[in-house]
Amino acid sequence: SGLTEETYRETIVEPGLLRQKLQEKVAPGADVSDEAVAQAISENAERYDGARRSSHILFAPGDEAKAQEVLDKITSGELDFADAAKEYSTDAVSAERGGDVGYDVLTTFVDEYADSLSALNEGEVSGLVTSQYGIHIIMCTDIVSIPEEGVSSLDGIPSEIVDHVRMTLSATDSDTAFLAWFDEYRAAADIVVNDMPEDLPYDIDMSPYQQQDLGLPAEG
Repeated sequence: SGLTEETYRETIVEPGLLRQKLQEKVAPGADVSDEAVAQAISENAERYDGARRSSHILFAPGDEAKAQEVLDKITSGELDFADAAKEYSTDAVSAERGGDVGYDVLTTFVDEYADSLSALNEGEVSGLVTSQYGIHIIMCTDIVSIPEEGVSSLDGIPSEIVDHVRMTLSATDSDTAFLAWFDEYRAAADIVVNDMPEDLPYDIDMSPYQQQDLGLPAEG
């Protein structure tokens, strides 16, 4: 409480942006090879194996009759799922993509959605699923399979997951390189910290300011 927009910008936003710009200059993200990405996916096979991609059609809460009508037409083959999403879904962003919302391993879904999706096989369509956002019809469009022995290449791995893993590895390499650079910079810097004069009529705790370097947290 009492944190003004100006103070927030000066103490949180601006130091964070300063660090980000400096890190981009002294420790840009390294190029990550396909082999490194494949190894990371193999090491995290439990996370990616069984990942499901889905599309949905979202109806407003209480619009169950319309949702059931659309579901019946999809089930009978009268209506294509992607076309139905474009025509009926209240989720305008995914509707433009035929209802596609990507892989569950890369997105956080509400429990009702996630539970219903986990029970679907590829190509299957759910019944009506009610969540805090309204009424969903969900279609599972892909299921990722990672062999027990892992993967030696990225063939068959969805590009969205490959890009996510590659970006994560690059960011981790950049963070590590930046911290190493900063430690070397600080060790080489000629920094003198003078003791506070004694017998002052006030006492100032300087510890919060001794680690203001680029917004990094104080060492504990």
